[in-house]
Amino acid sequence: MKKVWSLVLAVCLLLGCFGCQNQQDALYSAAKEDGPSSSLAESSSPESGQVSENGEGTAGEKRTLTLRTIIGDMDHPVGAAPMAKQYMELHPDVEIVIPESHSGEEMVNNGDFYNQYVENLVVDLMSGEAADLVVDVGVLTPRKYVEAGVLYDIGQWMKDDPDFHEEDYYWNVFQSYQYDGQLVGVPLSFVAKSIWFNKNLVGELEYEPWELLDYKQVMELYDRAAENHTLPENFTMTYGDMRSKYSMFAEVELPAYLDPVANTARFDSPEFIHYLKESKRIPTQLPAGQTNSMTGRGVVEMFSESIREEGDTSLLLYSTVGMGEVGELMEEYDNVAGPYFLKSTQGNIPFLPLDILLVPKTCSDPELAWDFIKFCIAPVETPAMAYVWEPEGGIDMTPLTNVPMAKQNLEQWGQLYEKMYLTESERNVDFDAMEDPLPAEVFQRFDQVLSQCSGQQDLPFGLNVNVLDLLWQYYDTDTLSAEDCARQIQERAEIWLQE
Repeated sequence: MKKVWSLVLAVCLLLGCFGCQNQQDALYSAAKEDGPSSSLAESSSPESGQVSENGEGTAGEKRTLTLRTIIGDMDHPVGAAPMAKQYMELHPDVEIVIPESHSGEEMVNNGDFYNQYVENLVVDLMSGEAADLVVDVGVLTPRKYVEAGVLYDIGQWMKDDPDFHEEDYYWNVFQSYQYDGQLVGVPLSFVAKSIWFNKNLVGELEYEPWELLDYKQVMELYDRAAENHTLPENFTMTYGDMRSKYSMFAEVELPAYLDPVANTARFDSPEFIHYLKESKRIPTQLPAGQTNSMTGRGVVEMFSESIREEGDTSLLLYSTVGMGEVGELMEEYDNVAGPYFLKSTQGNIPFLPLDILLVPKTCSDPELAWDFIKFCIAPVETPAMAYVWEPEGGIDMTPLTNVPMAKQNLEQWGQLYEKMYLTESERNVDFDAMEDPLPAEVFQRFDQVLSQCSGQQDLPFGLNVNVLDLLWQYYDTDTLSAEDCARQIQERAEIWLQE
């Protein structure tokens, strides 16, 4: 088997990251009552400073932006910080300063650091002391940001810019950060999720590859497998036991019961109670708050080999799909069926964003901020990959496990990453001289799925951390019934919506 490229096995303990949201809600409410600083700019267009067509300022001047991001290490492979480094290399008269530089390891291992970032973000925004550019982590909803009046409407900048063309992007993803016609946040990229089934257990599927399936359809396939086969004692729903009873479907299904724009929730509905009961049947050894993830080119092949070598110990593979895994979508196996994509019972395909950029109205140079945002998401002619393929003028903009915001970039990097996989990331390979290994059809089909993405996965941060204890009680300790869990989540959701 060809070696698995960039396989990531990670454990995310949710409770470790989200410990202080009750304090955060209080901070938001108090800050909103005080109102934003009187120094906030009222303009809706980026007019500060002078910027040339290539984004550079007047000769001899140094233009500066401050950027606050949770991972400020410019050598980190993902996010706004490394994009700032590349932008400065192309624009030597621009300096982007990150006040505090932290590594991704600090974020994972230090829950207090994450909580402190969240608290500082809201306080700084509401007091008018925020950086020129801010990376949001889903603290507030677009509605709350718009009502607070502390952010620029980036959508207006897009309309006013003759070089920005809405049809070049996954506009459906941008729309998830709109409220009342204002676009307050721009994700740099996003993540899609796929599932692949063990053919030995599900048999001939009535669903064609690339179809969207909801949790009810997946649970029906599990029931079919349990009815027709004797499942081993170590059987789990997912290959490698990657998803818990909570995390298997929650990030896709839970948002379907909340409408933060209409300020309504329906967690006390019979449909949600049914979801709780069904998801509790998922076979897994993981506690509800733990989620493992498996991604990277080659994981479907690993799943196929495990079925051959270890037997039918799992029903499906749950994996992310980004530019580095597009080649996986076209491969066929005698014992694996897919790809399929999870949708909610409302028909949505929620997505996971990476580094949502906000521009506070206190920004010292809105025009430069907009130019940097465009750089982070715009179509690129010459893709690059650090340390492996660095052609002159190349841009290395999106991690291989993510999907770019510009549609053109999906195929550009998808082909490049597949070439790297086929050559096992060897240096000094002339990738330009290689034929594109992937057919255009696979990108077209993936594009059709991505164009249906709607709404950020999981519940909004503030509500999510306030209901996790109820879900743990339901799934892990069995101290709440499905009905009581649903009722209490509804009560907390209603309070959160009115804050």
